Amino acid sequence: MHCIKKVEELSSKLKEFEDIKTQLQNAKKRVEEKEKQIQEMIKEKTNIEIEKNKLENECESIREQLKISKRQLEGLKKNSSNSDESKNNNLKAEKDNLDEKLRQSENQVTVKEHEIKTLKEEHGKMLEIKDKKLRQSMEQIKAKEREIKTLKDEHGQTIKKKDDLSMVVGANIISDNLNIPDLSDENRPTKLSEKHCELYDNEWTDAYEEAEKEFKTEEKGIAHLYKTLQDISDFCKKKSVEHEENIRNSIMTLPNSSGARPKSAKIGAINQHQLREVRKSFAPMLVESVFQNYVHEKKLNFTKKENTGKFIKKCVEICWLMNSQNPPVIFDTSDVDGKSFDVDKFRTYTKTGKLVDYVVWPPMLLHKGGPMLCKGVAQGK
Repeated sequence: MHCIKKVEELSSKLKEFEDIKTQLQNAKKRVEEKEKQIQEMIKEKTNIEIEKNKLENECESIREQLKISKRQLEGLKKNSSNSDESKNNNLKAEKDNLDEKLRQSENQVTVKEHEIKTLKEEHGKMLEIKDKKLRQSMEQIKAKEREIKTLKDEHGQTIKKKDDLSMVVGANIISDNLNIPDLSDENRPTKLSEKHCELYDNEWTDAYEEAEKEFKTEEKGIAHLYKTLQDISDFCKKKSVEHEENIRNSIMTLPNSSGARPKSAKIGAINQHQLREVRKSFAPMLVESVFQNYVHEKKLNFTKKENTGKFIKKCVEICWLMNSQNPPVIFDTSDVDGKSFDVDKFRTYTKTGKLVDYVVWPPMLLHKGGPMLCKGVAQGK
């Protein structure tokens, strides 16, 4: 059972690894997006600075023109005393024209200075926002880098645990440790326990009606079905041993060798395990053959007992597959009549009580002396 938990943990860790791998890919994409945003912000900042410099140059040019205009105006005023009235009128007109240009230039300077001030404020705010976003982005990048490092460390630990567990699993298989379930096996012990419970809930219930009618009483009908299951279990156990021996003999015997097998040949733990795996993999294909063999040997006829025939066929299937496991899954058929009713071992049939009156359906164990896979059913008194 400890190894079962280990394998479940391994499956969980492998799923976590897939999640970690997806998180790493997403984190990498987000880091790339942040880096792209940072480059765009830097480009935008450069454009703003170019625009600012351009405006400042324009303002400086206007100021220079204004100075030149003032100097020209002062020169005109200085020479006006020596000019005649016509020249004065021309100068006055020119002065008025220059005053208008000066006023327009001053207005332009005011507008440009306002624009520069607004741009500086916007630029400052934008820089502050960009710097804040940049700091946040850098912090996020550092956080993601730390997260990636953590995930890589966890991934490394998961891989190490997987490798360690694989070594343990391999060693246990070679040493014939049979507590490790093959999750790809549709007829593994846990699945057989489910079939065992379904057999009682479905085929047993239908067959019970025919058995009660035949044996007149409830207890005798139940006892007949219980004995039938035991008999099928013993039959399948015997046939399974014979089947394994036949496979071994076929493997160890050359064609046309008169059945002789090398006396010195020994089957090691790995080969023994492989042989049993072959037997187990082909077991489902032989269910119908085992059923027909049992019917023929017991001389059974289901003409008027269709439900009983379905019950026996399902019993043969489960018992045959139970015996194909290594070690075989078994029923706990120990005698508990008159003993204390163990609620951890049995479910109640129709009557409760401190003692067991009789067993209706046996519990299923992982192997002889092993943990319970499925509770049985018993009548209390």
